Amino acid sequence: MEEISWTGANTDDPSEVRYVDLLCRKSKVLSENDRLREVSTDEQERQGRNWAMRNGYTVRHVWTELGSAYSDRKRKEFEGALDAITSGKSQALWVYMLDRFSRKGAEDVLKVIGKARVIFDWDRLDSMDDRDRERIISEAERARTYSARLSARVTDVKRSQRDRGEWVSGWPPFGLMVGKDRRLYADNSPAAKGMTETRADIMRELFRLSANGASAKDLAKFLEGKGVPHCSYKDGEWVPDGSRWVPTTLRRWILNPAYAGWQVIHLRPENGKGHYRTVVYRNDRGERVRVAPEGEALVTDNEQAAAIAGKGAVTRAFDAPFGGKSGPRKRGVAVHILTGLLECANCGRNMFFTGESYVCGSQQGGRTCPKPARVTGKAIEPYVFRMWCAHVTNSAEDDDLLAVISERWAKITRPEETAEAERARETFKAAEKALGQLLQDKRDGLYDGPAAQFFRPAHREAMSAVQEAERVLAQYGGVRVDISFLMDAEQVTEYWEGLQDAKAKQRELLGVAIDRIYVKESPYVGARFNGEKRVTIEWAASHE
Repeated sequence: MEEISWTGANTDDPSEVRYVDLLCRKSKVLSENDRLREVSTDEQERQGRNWAMRNGYTVRHVWTELGSAYSDRKRKEFEGALDAITSGKSQALWVYMLDRFSRKGAEDVLKVIGKARVIFDWDRLDSMDDRDRERIISEAERARTYSARLSARVTDVKRSQRDRGEWVSGWPPFGLMVGKDRRLYADNSPAAKGMTETRADIMRELFRLSANGASAKDLAKFLEGKGVPHCSYKDGEWVPDGSRWVPTTLRRWILNPAYAGWQVIHLRPENGKGHYRTVVYRNDRGERVRVAPEGEALVTDNEQAAAIAGKGAVTRAFDAPFGGKSGPRKRGVAVHILTGLLECANCGRNMFFTGESYVCGSQQGGRTCPKPARVTGKAIEPYVFRMWCAHVTNSAEDDDLLAVISERWAKITRPEETAEAERARETFKAAEKALGQLLQDKRDGLYDGPAAQFFRPAHREAMSAVQEAERVLAQYGGVRVDISFLMDAEQVTEYWEGLQDAKAKQRELLGVAIDRIYVKESPYVGARFNGEKRVTIEWAASHE
């Protein structure tokens, strides 16, 4: 919004108001006690208003910038100031000194020389004065050269610091702190006031939860549940700011190589568009550099890889009732054959066993069901097994269901081998995903320009990870077992009847082929059970 500030200055024509805009810029944000502070934007504004008063101008708008005038980033305030004087909104633009205007040399100053009035106060230069033209261009080019040299020196210094393992990438990640030697160490300060767990403890727990399959949203809920407040990094420390944890932020934490002790660098596309990505820094030999002393990293490479892959999802799959699609979580251990499989077709709730019947979960309270299902165990349990036996034993040899049955039966009879195969598959998926992300980053321009030096070694490592995962996967190749007895109605019926006192085993057998059983309500009280009309079975292969 434009602001008008009347100075009360005298002009040749009292009826004519001449406006001036002020462009106040500081290249970086510094704290109040920084001994190397630049002239503040407030002080620049004060001097600009004084100039306006002395020269008969009225300040129309103050444009304030914090950031470099040399980089290729968009300068909305700068562009707005130029538009104001070239469109006639203001008759002049005041700038504290020439290098506050731009450090791109003649490229920017030629936009105004002889076309619009820009006052470079400290330099005593005026863009509309022909006598100042040569000096403005010369000083602008000198400022550009200085900035280019300074940028190169800063880049070289930071590169040497990174190569020595010093942290130079801004504030340290949450849970880590910068030591006196500029290396990263665990932050053992309390995660919140009155809390015994440290920030480092909280981060280790986030990695553990992620490895066990927790989503980024789960991590945010965990932090809120623990009472860990959202923090921002201010004046050298993490300070609660009253905001809520953002899942995408927590996911970026899990991906940050610094937690595993590696030096990082932030990459952004050359065009300035899109988000930056934090990747492992590599020296001139393409080697990774440690930023945490040996043994001081918050997590190991393997722990971070597991957290990124979310391998805990595999563990949860084994905890599901039948290795396939699991229903809502259950407390305790199920003791009835169809517990965890039955679902009321009218409201979607699990059915639980009470008395002699399986009943709709709405009977436990909460929202009501329009037509709650109820069926006796003596009626539905034999029916489900007959349907299972008929469907499985009559399946063709190339039926997808048989492959699913083989995998699930292997999880029951050979769990350790099956777990290894599952881990191999998950590792392969994670390696492929990492390679795909790297190639996408390349297409998005993240590895253009100077950042190109980081792509080749990163690509080699990603390819090696995929190849190693392929080798391990080929070694296990998925576990298959002999299920021929399950295909023989007489043998499987004999096996089923032999499990009368082991309902958990019967439940396992049904679950290798069935994911869900939907039960409708009885047409009237006392009606004879009709499985064909009331029961719908969802077979495993129908969604795999």
